[in-house]
Amino acid sequence: MKSSTRQATEAEEKIIFRVLGVLFLIGSMAALVYGISEIKEGLAAKNWPTSEGKIISSGTRWQNMSTSGGSSTLIAEVVYEYRVNDRLFQGDRISMGQFGSKDADHAKQEAAQYPENSLVTVYFDPDDPSKALLEPGWGWISLISLLVGLSVLIAAIFLLRQGFRKKTRREFG
Repeated sequence: MKSSTRQATEAEEKIIFRVLGVLFLIGSMAALVYGISEIKEGLAAKNWPTSEGKIISSGTRWQNMSTSGGSSTLIAEVVYEYRVNDRLFQGDRISMGQFGSKDADHAKQEAAQYPENSLVTVYFDPDDPSKALLEPGWGWISLISLLVGLSVLIAAIFLLRQGFRKKTRREFG
């Protein structure tokens, strides 16, 4: 009886490892795809054409990080307009991987770099001129996403390995 209970427990344990491993694998893939695409687009933006733009508004705002109204961060909110082929566009993206902070000084300093009515260089996507930013290149959030994705991938591999592991002679006892 004790042996069959032990076998059931080991089988349940393997199922748990497999399910967690698959969930971690999915999460790691999402983080890796996001990080890679942000870095790729940020590097491509360095070669995008530019247009002169004008800052319409510059300030900060609090943004909720969850739908349940949990924590919030302060982000720089900069709105600019620019022209491409005689069409007027508006943008609000400063950089790739732009992030907020609980440190109000960070967001205020970022917004202060772009005072209202100042002229700026706007980098726009030649395939979709409505996509634009002020600072091309990749941001730290993209790199962090890659590192988190790799860490979770390692955990997924460990969990899946445990879930599909066969007993060794020592474990037969």
